Amino acid sequence: AFFPLGESDPDPLTKEEFGLLINKGCLHDQDRAAITLMVYTGLRPGELCGLAVEDINLRTQSLRVARSVTSRGTFKVPKTTKERTVLMLPPAVDAARTLIKLAEQNPTVSVQVEITRHQVRTDTVTPLLSPKLQARKTEVNDWFKPTAWRTKWAAIQRRAQIRPRRAYQTRHTFACWCLAAHGNLAFIAKQMGHRDFTMLVK
Repeated sequence: AFFPLGESDPDPLTKEEFGLLINKGCLHDQDRAAITLMVYTGLRPGELCGLAVEDINLRTQSLRVARSVTSRGTFKVPKTTKERTVLMLPPAVDAARTLIKLAEQNPTVSVQVEITRHQVRTDTVTPLLSPKLQARKTEVNDWFKPTAWRTKWAAIQRRAQIRPRRAYQTRHTFACWCLAAHGNLAFIAKQMGHRDFTMLVK
């Protein structure tokens, strides 16, 4: 029997759909690089929006997930409250290199990151992805909010003429592609910031 997919069910992109998104849906190098980075690292949309230039280490080909942007535009620590290091596959390294180059004109800013309801820290960092790069308006945030990223993602899918999915499906795409390549479950789960690999098994 066929069951319709729920909102949170994995519905990964095919390689062909990914190609259409990059080559047909994206109109700017920033968008191409951001989507490539998401698909090849499994970052959550809020984590992508919260990335800073200082979080990328091209020498070790890794990135640090240290903060996430909320729908309100505030910053918090990642979902499991722990920072994690993600080892980047070659397409992600190339994408990160492009984003760093594009971020050269972004200002370094201080942001308050909520650790708990009563504890915050201050990060002085340079946004890796900024809406200012493509904005027509003058009053624009330094950082993308997940809601703004979702709007952009929907427009990119429309132009690519692929079946629409939530932006979170890029994370499921990373997991499914890794599993299809017979990746180690514990390693994939660690990359994605899961506490263990029960979610992947499920």
